[in-house]
Amino acid sequence: MSEISFARKENQENMRDVNRIPNAMQRLETLWRKMPDQRLGQFLSNMLSLYYSETKRDPFFPEENDFLSVIEKAVQEMERGQE
Repeated sequence: MSEISFARKENQENMRDVNRIPNAMQRLETLWRKMPDQRLGQFLSNMLSLYYSETKRDPFFPEENDFLSVIEKAVQEMERGQE
């Protein structure tokens, strides 16, 4: 099992801003509410796959805003296609 560091070190200069998390979670919630029949793991897996299919890039590396912007745009296009 890989180790994940959960402790935030006070002197770590390159730590990402924790204040970005609520916005990212709100954006994910908005997307998930559009597909409420999906379970959490299913939704997350589908969003990762959607990001890859749109960008051909590994979804592990983009910052939240880039990742979510791609996903939001793709979901909007899918919704327009269903009208």
